[in-house]
Amino acid sequence: MLFKLRKHRVFHYQPLYYKPETDERQRRKIRFQQARRKARSQRSFVFLLAALGIVIYFLYLLSQRGY
Repeated sequence: MLFKLRKHRVFHYQPLYYKPETDERQRRKIRFQQARRKARSQRSFVFLLAALGIVIYFLYLLSQRGY
């Protein structure tokens, strides 16, 4: 090559007031929220399956009685 390509500028950010305690607290809060959200979604799936089973059972009972 006839010329050198310029390299990109490197950005080094050093926060002035970094508190690792607050960072860890936020991470724990996020993890807790994600765990609750996951448990809630699993619970709703089980509830949906149970409700579907009950409906199918009642339809079966109605068909046995001749309705």
